[in-house]
Amino acid sequence: MHEGIYYEKEKRVRISDLKEVSKYIYFQSKDWKKSIEEIRRLEGAGHDLLRRFFAKRVDIIKDCEKNNLNYIDVNPYGYWAIHHIRNQYPEAKFIHLVRNGYDTVRSFHLRENTTYTPGIDESEYSGYRSGKPIPKKAKDRALWKGYDRVQKISWFWSEVNQIIEHELSGIPDDNKILFKLEDLNVDSFSTLLSSLGISGDFNQAIVTKRFNPSSVKDIWTEKNIANFNKIAGKTMRHFRYDLVS
Repeated sequence: MHEGIYYEKEKRVRISDLKEVSKYIYFQSKDWKKSIEEIRRLEGAGHDLLRRFFAKRVDIIKDCEKNNLNYIDVNPYGYWAIHHIRNQYPEAKFIHLVRNGYDTVRSFHLRENTTYTPGIDESEYSGYRSGKPIPKKAKDRALWKGYDRVQKISWFWSEVNQIIEHELSGIPDDNKILFKLEDLNVDSFSTLLSSLGISGDFNQAIVTKRFNPSSVKDIWTEKNIANFNKIAGKTMRHFRYDLVS
């Protein structure tokens, strides 16, 4: 999923900035725990940074409200903005889009130039690489140094989905939806739009298209499956995905 802001018919705006909040938390903040709490409490330097980046969206949102349009922000780094959005827009609805971990890891593994690129320290990432999280606890960082890309991406999938779950835990059930990519079809997408209060036609061909699906092949050697299951198995089970042995 790429960063993008969608509004009006077939109109898309890209504001690739929320990854900078993630970069700040994981690599620039002197106290990452404090920064996360500041974002959650809507105060302090962490929240000020988030608010500054989110401000680029405010005029677009106002324009949508003025013209009776639906504003949809698709952002894989949007989890740190959940509390801010809830505070500013109490009626906002959040969709947690999750994909089978095996397929996600395989997909990211194909993007060597953007996802945990070998030979480049994560703190030096920029552009599309920027903002990828890393473990912060000392014992996890020690393990991280010995991880290959499959292990790093497996951790990434598990970590981000756990963060999203946690950040959404305080959001009322009526304002949040868990949606599995594997369940996407014309009927489920129609139901999703209806639950968001969105009506109208949509391009059914896009809904039925499948992107780089995989079975347990490709990168999934016996070793990689075992490593993935050890790192992300608990999260897979939480989202009711079957583990491959």
